[in-house]
Amino acid sequence: AFIGNGLALIQQTMTFFGIGFTQALDQNFWSVVRIGSRFGDIWNIRMLFLLVVAAMFAASLYFRRSQPETVRPFWIANAWMMSLVLGSFSVLSHAAGSLILPWVGIAVDWLHALAVGLWAGGLVALVLVLPVALQPYTDETRRFALIAVLRRFSRWALVCVALVTVTGIYSASNWIITPRDASTNFGLSLFVKLALVMVLIAIGGLHHIALRPAK
Repeated sequence: AFIGNGLALIQQTMTFFGIGFTQALDQNFWSVVRIGSRFGDIWNIRMLFLLVVAAMFAASLYFRRSQPETVRPFWIANAWMMSLVLGSFSVLSHAAGSLILPWVGIAVDWLHALAVGLWAGGLVALVLVLPVALQPYTDETRRFALIAVLRRFSRWALVCVALVTVTGIYSASNWIITPRDASTNFGLSLFVKLALVMVLIAIGGLHHIALRPAK
């Protein structure tokens, strides 16, 4: 996240001054963007959020053996803090340039990012965590434990899919009004996003069949 945020500052510096990557690394250029622009103001706030996240994550690692009961609160607090990090991207996104109720557009874009993060991020977390968590179990016990986790996640995933769909339609309606708009860079990127969403929905369908083979 820190590296990505740093690269975003360099990219914005390149765009702002019309210079190359090497020149943008000069402090005389990127510091102007960081201090003297709206992008820089939000960038500084995002860096502060990330520092708080890093500190709480480090604390959870430090206290995980002596005070394991503190790990969960640290991670929950980090989840809320990261939602603010996503919100900082929405403030600078295309939604902020909406000609109709820009603050509504920003809020909708933020909800869209949160839903995608919970859905796709939750899938990644399950893939990484479940193999380790299920090791103590064997045979039928492991299967029941797996089904219990997946069914609980499915409820969250369903809500996220609904949010992604509704917020995505609203955001697209602000920018794609005529068929010609679909051929723009925004329209093409939207079609790519739709393809990725369809892949995730297909995976969710297979997941549903696996949990409820009788249906």
